[in-house]
Amino acid sequence: MDNNQDMLEAPNWDNLQQLWQDSPPVDMDRMAKKARFVWWRMRVNFVIELLMCSVGFVVTLYLLYRATTLATYIFAFSAWLLSSGGIYAAFRIRRGAWGHPGDTAQSLVVLQIRRAKSAILYVKANYWLGLVSFAMLPLAWWTIVDEDPNIAADELLRVKYTIGAALIALIVVMVALWPYMKKKQSELEELQDIAKQLEEEDAG
Repeated sequence: MDNNQDMLEAPNWDNLQQLWQDSPPVDMDRMAKKARFVWWRMRVNFVIELLMCSVGFVVTLYLLYRATTLATYIFAFSAWLLSSGGIYAAFRIRRGAWGHPGDTAQSLVVLQIRRAKSAILYVKANYWLGLVSFAMLPLAWWTIVDEDPNIAADELLRVKYTIGAALIALIVVMVALWPYMKKKQSELEELQDIAKQLEEEDAG
C-alpha cells in the first residue's frame, strides 16, 4: 500500500529542493530537476508498458482460444508468455524505485542510486525480451503460412515486408538501448561516489 501511495503522490519538489540546498555540497538544483523529471518519466513509461503488455496479453489469449493449427498454438502461447513476462517486469524492475526523496542530500542520492539500478535492469530485461521477440518472428511466418497455405503472392510479400520491418525495429531499439545503459552505469558510479562522500562527511 505504501509503495502504491509513493507511486501516485508527487512530492513537493520546491520544498525538497530548498531542504537539499542546506545539505552537504552536491549540485542540488541539477539533482532536484532530474529527480522531478525521473519521477514523471517512470510513471509515464510504466503506464505505456502496462497498456501495451495488457493488450498483448488479451490478444494472445484470444488467439489461443481460436487456434486451429499447431503453429498458431505455439505462436500464441509464446506471445502470451512474452506479454506476461513484460507485465511482471514492469512491476518487478521498478520495485524500490518509486519512493520519494527525503529531506537530505544523502536520501536523494540513495533514491537516485536505486533508480539508476532499476534503469540498468530495465535495459537488460528488454534485451532478453528482445531476443525472445527475435525468435517470435519465424514463428509468426510459420503461423501465417500454416493458417493459409494458399495465401496470395502479393499478400505473402506484404507479410515478408512486415516481418522484415519488425526485425529492423528490434535491432534499432536494442542498439539504441546500449548507450543508454552505459550512461546509466556511469551515472550509478558517480552517484555511489557522491553517496560515499556524503557518508564520510556525516561521519566526520
